[in-house]
Formats: sequence, structure tokens, C-alpha cells
Amino acid sequence: MTSLSNSPSDSPVVLVSEAGTDHGFARARALLAAGYRVVAVDRHAGSLVRIGHGHRSDRVFLVAADITDPEQAERVINRAHAHFGEAPPTLALCADSRQSSAA
Repeated sequence: MTSLSNSPSDSPVVLVSEAGTDHGFARARALLAAGYRVVAVDRHAGSLVRIGHGHRSDRVFLVAADITDPEQAERVINRAHAHFGEAPPTLALCADSRQSSAA
């Protein structure tokens, strides 16, 4: 993965769904390490905490929501927009749904 600008305000925002799964965690952390700003979404807030460790709030935004629900998905996008102060995330990535954090 290519590293981006060191300035968080210049880097793209990426939404990672199912970020509480092992696959989603790895994806979110790799994107953060590469310089992206990340909106990490999972149904369970507790599953998201480990993603934010070591990163400032201008780099990562954690949201507990079920993005399969259209109303919640819209709220996630609106909250991401409000948090990062720009257009909605530029890319949406889905983690491996076979490893659900709902266990």
C-alpha cells in the first residue's frame, strides 16, 4: 500500500465496514499506517476500540452502527462528513463477513 501525505487533512477518507472483525481490524490498521483517514464501522462499539489505539481523532473515527440498515448507513456517512469536515468517504471497503464480530 502506498504511503500518503503526512497531513491528515490532505489524505482520503476510507470507510471500513465490519471493522471489528480480525480482517476489518487488519484492513483499517493497514490503511491508517499508509496515511489514510479511516471511518471504522461495526455493530459493536467494543470491537472498534483496538483500532483507535495510537491514532489521533483526526486520523480515525469509530462508529457503532449496522450499515446494512439504510438509515444507519446514511447517519454514518453524515457523521463521517461532520467529523472530517469534507465530502463523504471516498472509498468503501467491506471486511470478510464470514468472521462476524457478532459472536
